[in-house]
Amino acid sequence: MLVLTMVLFSLTLSGVSFAQSTATGVAFPIVVPSHVTAYLNSINTVNFTVTLYNGTAGNTCAAIGNSGQLQQAGIRATIAPSTGVPPFNGVLSINVSGTTTAGNYTVQLGTACADPSSHGIAVVYLVVLNQVKPATTTTAPATTMPPTTTVGGAPTTTAPTTTAATIPPTAPPTFISTTVLVAVLAIVIIAIILLALWWYIRHR
Repeated sequence: MLVLTMVLFSLTLSGVSFAQSTATGVAFPIVVPSHVTAYLNSINTVNFTVTLYNGTAGNTCAAIGNSGQLQQAGIRATIAPSTGVPPFNGVLSINVSGTTTAGNYTVQLGTACADPSSHGIAVVYLVVLNQVKPATTTTAPATTMPPTTTVGGAPTTTAPTTTAATIPPTAPPTFISTTVLVAVLAIVIIAIILLALWWYIRHR
């Protein structure tokens, strides 16, 4: 019984080892975004996915194919995570130094481990600008504070001065006296009587 158990355990390990060593899948990386515009002294991130297109999955390594050329130009690219079994996701960080010459670069993200020929390469097109990222500043609205004066050693705050609007005086209404009104009416009545009398004498 013990011998049979040891044989079965040995066959199980052999099967696992065989499955890992005979992975025939073709893994390709996909990068998003594939075009990046970067400033000097900046860190830029690109998401990537390693996908298995066919066959069986095995441990896959992600690496920068042209990391040496990029480092000479002052560009450092790192990957996290750098290994996994497809499909898996990761982040590609591109660090552009202040001494990098402005221009166009390519960052080659490749997948390989045991058999590089059966894996693919994704390219990130990098455009480095000849300037640093402008600083973003927020200007707060100006607040006018009332002046502060010191009275008897203790500071006091003078309230803002409010100027009252000047309203011109309104002239009182003009009233006609009763005496003047009676005199005018009397003159009108006398004039009517005289006019009636003149008309009567003329047509008599």
